[in-house]
Amino acid sequence: AAAPTTPTTRGPPPRGQDSVLVLGASGKLGRAVVAAALGAGRSVVAAGRDGDRIRAALASVGLSEGGQGGPGGGPTLAIAAGVDVSDPATLSTPALWARVSQAVIATGPVFGRLPEGGMGYPDGMTPEVVDAKGVAAFAAAAAGALPAPPPPTGPPPTRLAVPLSTPADVAVWEPLDDVIMGGSSASTLKAGEEGEEGAAPPPP
Repeated sequence: AAAPTTPTTRGPPPRGQDSVLVLGASGKLGRAVVAAALGAGRSVVAAGRDGDRIRAALASVGLSEGGQGGPGGGPTLAIAAGVDVSDPATLSTPALWARVSQAVIATGPVFGRLPEGGMGYPDGMTPEVVDAKGVAAFAAAAAGALPAPPPPTGPPPTRLAVPLSTPADVAVWEPLDDVIMGGSSASTLKAGEEGEEGAAPPPP
């Protein structure tokens, strides 16, 4: 008689080496980051609270778990569920950072209709929880898990944004200076007697 076969359970696809961890992969920005990284040949770990939601979101842009094709099988896409930006304990597990060399956070506060009616932040995902405390916790976890960057070999590269070598250059800068540097205003708006805005006469 034939020997009985042992049933096997298919586990998640293996992660690619040098992966990019994307937290908030089910959101609009997260999906775009995942697609861009895979398109650049990088393997991705798409992380978030709900694995099924991540899969559905990525499927909407034509992405699925596993190898993405190409030489050597191409980059891989893996899903990491149960990762909550509001829960620091879920951000620092060694399993989350396995084979990860870079990280991107694409989370944001969620505002919408509450189950009990009215509008607000479901699950308490307020800007303070997500953008302040959550981002800080994610950055701390990344700093402890990722390899330290190499020391700089020189000053950072710079690029001239606004030249100021000619009167024409200065004329371009002056309107921006009012907004960026708090210089003298060149606006033609002035406050009316009752606090209303009115157009000032053009300069002579």
